[in-house]
Amino acid sequence: HHAARAVPALTHCLKDEQADVRRAAALALGKLGAPSEPSVGDLGQCLNDDNEDVRQAAATSLGYLCAMSAPMVPELEAKLNHDPSVQVRVSAAFAIGQVGAAASP
Repeated sequence: HHAARAVPALTHCLKDEQADVRRAAALALGKLGAPSEPSVGDLGQCLNDDNEDVRQAAATSLGYLCAMSAPMVPELEAKLNHDPSVQVRVSAAFAIGQVGAAASP
């Protein structure tokens, strides 16, 4: 699968010094779906990025990855309850909802 080959490079880009690169990589990983499962922990780390757009992209992508993001629910809940950005809180709520919907029968 071609998408799986992009995951290591995109995961590496989550640590780029440019916030726009980190944001774009986070969104791309979410859109790739299942091949991005190995990057869930790295996306979780991006929830604590200094840049609001990167945090929002990471939360949104964790939502796109649904059940694969279950290990990140505590971090998403922390963002929902404490992030200063309303956009990040909304994206965290979306992600928690997606994880929950994927987990129910």
